[in-house]
Formats: sequence, structure tokens, C-alpha cells
Amino acid sequence: MNQIELEENRNRYSQKMLEDAARFQELQAKKEEERKNFEEIIADVIETHNLNVNQIMDQHKSLMDQQIAQTEQLKKEIERMTEDDKEILR
Repeated sequence: MNQIELEENRNRYSQKMLEDAARFQELQAKKEEERKNFEEIIADVIETHNLNVNQIMDQHKSLMDQQIAQTEQLKKEIERMTEDDKEILR
């Protein structure tokens, strides 16, 4: 090989290296963007899940409060009926 051919080969190799480096940078940027998108999606899913869980917990607490109130009311009625029965039996 003569000097001109060597120089041409060197230039092609350098050009190929520059192209590969540019492609690598593009792939790195795409990977970073995909990672950020994934993290955003996961954060949204977690937020939605937490909102759903909180809503269900609030509904459950409301239901339990109602049941406690009903139980207290029934307890008072039973106590009143027991007192009435005691009065009748006297």
C-alpha cells in the first residue's frame, strides 16, 4: 500500500469511528429518555394505586362508622327493652 491508500484508509476508519460515536450518543440519549418515561409511568401507576387504596380505605372507614353507629343504636334498644322487661316482671 502506498502512502495515499494508507491515508485514505485512516480517513475512512476515522470517519467510521466518528459515525459510531455519534450513533452511540444517540442510543445513550434514547435509552435515557426511555428510562425517564418509564419512571414517569411507574410514578403515575403508583400514584393512581395510592389514590385508589385511599378511596377504598375511606369507603371502608365510612362503612365501619355506620356499622358502629348501628351497633350502638341496637345496644341502646336492647338496654331499653331489658329495662322495660325488668319493669314488667316486677
